This record gives sequence, structure tokens and C-alpha cells, in this order.
Amino acid sequence: MDSAKNKKRAASSTSGTPAQTPNKSKKPRRVYSSAGKRAKLEYDRRRQRTRINIGPAFEEWKMLRKSLRMKTHPQLASFLLKSYEKHASSKGPLTSTPRGPSTAVFAGPCRPSSVTAGESDRDDFQIAGVEPLKADQEFCPRGHKLWSWNSQPKLKHGMQGGDFMLSTKILLSGNNFSKIALLFRFMNIRMVTSKTFYSVQGTYCLKSIQQFWEEKRNAIIKKLQSKDRVVALADGRMDSPGHSAMCCTYTTMDLDTMDIISVVNVDKRWVGYKSGVMEKAAFIQTFDSLTKEVNIKEIVTDAHVQIAALMHPERGRYKDQAITHSLDVWHAAKNLTKKLHAVGMISGQKLILGWIKDIVNHFWYACQHTSTREEFMDVWKGVLHHVTGEHEWGFGRCFHAPLAENPDKELIPHGSAAHVALSRIVLNQRWLKEIEKLLTFRTTAELESFQNHILMYAGKRFAFSFGVYEARTLLAALDYNHHNHRPVHVNIKGQVSHKRVYNKKSQRYSVHTVKETKDYGYIPELQTRILEKRLSSAGGLPKRRSVQADDPRALGPLSGISPPPTAEL
Repeated sequence: MDSAKNKKRAASSTSGTPAQTPNKSKKPRRVYSSAGKRAKLEYDRRRQRTRINIGPAFEEWKMLRKSLRMKTHPQLASFLLKSYEKHASSKGPLTSTPRGPSTAVFAGPCRPSSVTAGESDRDDFQIAGVEPLKADQEFCPRGHKLWSWNSQPKLKHGMQGGDFMLSTKILLSGNNFSKIALLFRFMNIRMVTSKTFYSVQGTYCLKSIQQFWEEKRNAIIKKLQSKDRVVALADGRMDSPGHSAMCCTYTTMDLDTMDIISVVNVDKRWVGYKSGVMEKAAFIQTFDSLTKEVNIKEIVTDAHVQIAALMHPERGRYKDQAITHSLDVWHAAKNLTKKLHAVGMISGQKLILGWIKDIVNHFWYACQHTSTREEFMDVWKGVLHHVTGEHEWGFGRCFHAPLAENPDKELIPHGSAAHVALSRIVLNQRWLKEIEKLLTFRTTAELESFQNHILMYAGKRFAFSFGVYEARTLLAALDYNHHNHRPVHVNIKGQVSHKRVYNKKSQRYSVHTVKETKDYGYIPELQTRILEKRLSSAGGLPKRRSVQADDPRALGPLSGISPPPTAEL
């Protein structure tokens, strides 16, 4: 028998067929007993009942598991179930009170699967509370963290990214925290506290805005330094109406480019708590700075008495600067209108009211077409003859073409009370002594437009600390300069768009060109600066903010009197 086995081995070796070797890595097949087979079959049945086929959604399931860093499918299922239980235990996102049948029924995915059509025909919906931040985590029985999830990115030193961005963009958009907080309250959405907002604003935003403005301003100044002659428009603005202003903003604009080249803010604590001298102090600071940077040959302001004294060619502080001081012709025309309206309201002088528009238009014409005081007076005094119907006199005449009779406009008789009152205004020497400053025919209308634009960022009915007020005025300047030269809007027909604007005072319409919508392209860069300041900080938000040395609050309270304890009041 052994020899037969040896012959078989020899035959297999000589035929070239390799000998079969046993597979040591293969596990032996497990043999179940009849009871074991029944137990395994029952186990497979129970397991099969827990399986759910989610079809094509399995790929999304795997992506969700990966994004949430779940190790197993049961962990992800447990997380989703717990999230659903939390949501179901609280108030639903929408509750309703029956108001009878309605014809409008939500269709398709808008209607929950557990709500019938009859139940959905309801109104008076109410929105429940919404959390802007959601965070969840799970631990094992031994206390090890299995996974964690946060709806907002977490910044350095533990602050939520969404809360930080919300705080900064409230300021950058010119909004107020109290109004945004009230909006969120009405929508039942929780947001950052006022303490967090003001801390973020003071720690990261204010200095970043100042530095960003200086960079943009330096680029404009560098372009103006190549010019031999710069004409600057300047005007001041108080932070509140009336005579109780806390800050004065003095703004300067280049006449050629209409860009803002200087924004100076002065607190009344810096001028001895005297609001009346803030504009003078701001002008001095502006003038001293700009004359060192660009070649200013002419500066245009309103008829401010203190500034006129500074620019007086013989006694003024800047008499040796050889800089022309011009007055805004628009302000002069506005003051002339007020005087004419005041005397026209007096009994016996009401004929003047019908001639106000013509007299003011004649004033504009005289300022535009004359260059000396003598030429101006020759043209200007002609209005006293024109209103009486006399168009040629002595050595003068009107320059208009023959006029058609207008029965609706009554002439002012020569020598009447109305004519005498008009003569006093036209020939007023106190007003005419500054007439040379109007013959350059300059206007600060564009600068007035910017002053109005500041209201978007720093309204006069809201109180701000000096640092915040200064930052808001700089934001207004950044906004204005960035969008100043944007193109006009062209409609689908290729025509320039226009809009009608009604003036309640003049009771007439005017036409304005429509420009392209603002893009606020500078905001992402500014937001990045603020965020980088946060990421590079050595610590989180300070628990207590200290007053800087250049902050006017270091000089004392705004009233100048330290407040007594509350118990003594």
C-alpha cells in the first residue's frame, strides 16, 4: 500500500503538475449544531429587520457622516435622532390658530407630510425662537469625546466667527446695534449682547478703519501732489442739531475730482467745552495739514465769520499764505432768498414774493459773468429797474431779449414800500463788501451732498462716543470716494436712465441722472483687515476697556461736571 502511494507521488512529479499544498490561511468552516443554526437564523432575521435601504441617498449619507466625523453609521443615526427629538420637544417652527377655511393651501414640499390639507388651511402664523448658533457633541460612557459639531467657525481664543462678523458688519453698514437687536428680537432670533458688540467694535474695528482710510487718502493725496494748483471745497458739520453739539466734522473736497481729501473731527472738550469754536479749530487743523501736503491755491467755504477772519488778507492768521478765499455762491443765494422772503411777508411789500425767483437768478448771472466789483454792481443794480418794467436807464440797460407781457406778474412801482425794501437788500453794504469772494463762482453743492451722506452712518439723532463717531464719518468718506466715479445706468434700450425728484420748497420737479448700483467693493478688504487683527491678537476680548490717551473722555465728562452718586440725586 505504501508502494502504491509512492508511485502516485512519483507520477505527479514526473508529469509536471505541481503538488497541491494545504491552505494554512483559510479558516476552517464552522460547523453549527441544529440549535446553533436556529439561533444564527433568528439573529440574521432580527438584523435584517433593522436594516433600512436609503437608495441613492446613501452617497449623501456617507458625505454627512464624513463631514460630522462620525466613526460608524449607528453614531450618525443616533445624532440625527437626538437632533429630531430636541426639535420635536421644543415648540414647532410654525404654530397656527384656526380661522376657518382658506383658499390658499401650501403645495408640494411646503406642507409637512403629517399635516392634512384641511389642517394646513390656516393663517395667523407665528415664528418660534431661532438659534443663530448650534453646537452639539457626544461622549462615551468613560467621558471621551466621540464627536462635536458647531454651526459657526470658531475663531482664536474661543469666539464664534458668525458673532464676530455680525458685530463688525453692523458698524461697517452704518447700522446701530440697538436697531438691529430690536429687529432680531421681533424675529425671535438670538444675537450677540451689547457688551460683546461694543467690545468687538472698540478692540478691532476703530483702529482698522482709521488705518484703512489713511491708506486710501494717501493714494489720493499722492495724485494731487503732481498738480500746480488745487482748489479745495471745505465745510463743517455738527453731530447734532441745535447748539449742543459734541463733535464737529470738517470735510475738504478737491474741486476737480470731487474726492474727499480730508476729514477732521474735533470734540468740544478739546476747545474748552465751547461748541461755537469747534468749526474754527477744525478748519485750522485741516488747513495746516493740507497746505503741507498739496499746493492749495484757493479754498472755498461758507460765510463763516471766524473762518473769514482767519483768511483776512491783512489781519488774518493765514494772510501770508497767498491763498484765495472764495465763498460759496449757493449759500449766498440761499441767504438772499431768506431776506427777500422775510421782507415780502410784511404788509404792503408782498409784491416782492412774486419776484424772488427772478432776483435770485439775476444774482447767479451777475456772479457768473463778472470778475470785478464794479462790473458786478453795474449788472446787479439793474434788477431795481427791471422789476419796475424799466429795461433801459441812464448809462445802463438789461441784457435780456425783448420780453412778452406777463399779466400774472405784477410790477413793483418805483418808490413804493416794496421797492424801497428791495433797494435796502440789493444795496446793503455789509453784504456787498464780501462780493469779490463770490465772483470766482464756486459752489460747495457736492460737498453738501457728502455732508448729507454722513447721515447714513452717523445720524444726528443718535449719540456716539468720539472714537465711534470718527470711524463712522471715515466710513462715509470711504463709501463716497469709492462710488464717486461710478458710471451712469443705461437701460435695455441703451439710453441713460433718469429720475424725477420733487422739491417741496420750490414745488417743482427736477431731473437727475441715475448711476449704477453701489458695489461696496472695498468692504471685503476692510473686513479682512479687521478679522486679521482678531486672529493676530494675543488674547481674546478684554474684560475691561481702558480709555486711550487721545480719547476726549480722558478729559472728563461731556457736561464738564462729574456726576454725583445716584443715591444723592
